[in-house]
Amino acid sequence: MSIPRTEFAAVLLISGKVLLIGGKSSPTADTAAVDIFDPVANAITAAAPMKTARHGHSATTLPNGKVLVTGGDSAPNGATLASAELYDPTTNTWAPAAAMNQARAHHAALLMGNGKVYVTGGDGGVQSRIPNGSEVYDPTTDTWTSTQSVYTLRPNGPTVTLLKDGRVMIWGGVQQVQPGNSYEFYDPTTGQASGALHLSVDDTSHSTTALLGDGTVLMVGGQQTYNPTGALNTTAIFDPAQESVVCANCNPWSIGPAMNVGHCQHTMTTLRSGLILVAGGRCGTSESISVAELYEPVGKKWWPAAALHDARGFHTAVLLADGRVLVAGGYWLGGGISSTTEIYTPA
Repeated sequence: MSIPRTEFAAVLLISGKVLLIGGKSSPTADTAAVDIFDPVANAITAAAPMKTARHGHSATTLPNGKVLVTGGDSAPNGATLASAELYDPTTNTWAPAAAMNQARAHHAALLMGNGKVYVTGGDGGVQSRIPNGSEVYDPTTDTWTSTQSVYTLRPNGPTVTLLKDGRVMIWGGVQQVQPGNSYEFYDPTTGQASGALHLSVDDTSHSTTALLGDGTVLMVGGQQTYNPTGALNTTAIFDPAQESVVCANCNPWSIGPAMNVGHCQHTMTTLRSGLILVAGGRCGTSESISVAELYEPVGKKWWPAAALHDARGFHTAVLLADGRVLVAGGYWLGGGISSTTEIYTPA
C-alpha cells in the first residue's frame, strides 16, 4: 500500500477492485489516504484521499456503487467523528454525506436488503460519550434516522449479521453495566428491535460472526468483555429458527468446536466453497499471530490453513470476485504498522 495502515476499512467495489481507506498510519497520526487494489493487474494505485483523516471507521458499498464511510476517530486520542463521506469510483472523487446523529468509532455497519445502511454501537473515544442506540442511512435521501434498540450501549466491538429473513442480528460489545450475554434483532420492515435474551455463552468483544449456508450464525473468538485476559479459541452457533420456538428444551445456542488457537481482532471470510477462513489476530498486549484456520460447517470442525506470511492483527480481509482473499495492513509483531498485502488462494 502507499502508506502503512491499521484500524482502517476495505471494501470490494462493483468493478472487482478493492478500496483501502484511511486508518492509523503511525501511533500518533491518522491518514486520509486511499488506495485501490486491482486483482487482475496485481497492482495498487493511489486514489483520491478522503476529506478527513480517520481510523476506526466503517465503509459500505452501496447498491449504486458508491462507498459510504462513517465515523471513526479523527486522530489517535482525538475527537470521535459523526461525519460521513461518499466515494464515487466512476469519478474518483469524495463528497460529504449527511453526518450521523451521533459520533461513533469502532462501530458496526451493514447494508440491508432494502438498500439502506444499518449502523450500531461503537465508542466515543477519549473526548465523546458512548453512542446510544442505532441509526439507519437512506442513500436515496442522504438522511439518517435513529432506530429502536434494546441494549443501547455496545462500545466493545459489536458485530452485525444479515439473517436470511432480512433481520439484522446484533451481538456482543455491550457496556459493563448491561447483561453480558445479550443479543438482539432489528427488523427493517417494521423498524422495531427485539431480543436481548440471555445466552448460554459469554459476551465477547472483538469477535466475528458469519452467516452459514443453513441460515445459522457462527460466532468466533474475541475476548471476554468483562475479563479481557487474551484471545479466545471458543466458537458458538446460533440457530434463528430455534429462537422463536417456545418450549422447555429449545435453545437456539450450541457450543461449537474450539479453534486450534485463540483469535482476537482477526478477520473472518466466507469462501465460495462455504468454508470459513479465520486469519491472524492481536489482543491487547498479546502479540500479533500469523495463524490461519478453516471451519467446515457440515462437519463442524476446524483444520489448519496456510499461515499468513506476516503476523498481523487489526488488519482487513476482502473476498475477491475470483474467490481469493486479499489481506492487508494491521499491526505487525512488536506493534509496527504494516503496509503489506497478501493473497490467500483456497485449495
